[in-house]
Amino acid sequence: MIGFPINKFYTAVAISSNAKLSASIDLYASVLAAVQSPAAIDGTQMNFQGSTDGTTFCDVVVPSSGTAYAVTIGTTKITPVDQSYFKSLRYIKLNCATTQTGARVFGVISTMP
Repeated sequence: MIGFPINKFYTAVAISSNAKLSASIDLYASVLAAVQSPAAIDGTQMNFQGSTDGTTFCDVVVPSSGTAYAVTIGTTKITPVDQSYFKSLRYIKLNCATTQTGARVFGVISTMP
């Protein structure tokens, strides 16, 4: 995790070729704020998995509907997320709706609560 202006952090995470899911990202005490997309991606939807122990991951869902919380992403864009869904999670994984045809590196921007 690389620190940049006070209370903001950036972590690079890869999604492998022929995969949809990233490795686990340890947010420590910070909260997910945005996802930075690379110049090439497959698909435009991303949802998230979360964990409190770093071992057992579940979909992050919208409580009112029970559906996976998702954001629309685009190439070379920074997409903010609703931080209220991530405040209780220490670990997350990025989950692209579409299998990536090449290895992709996304940026995870988090902030202190």
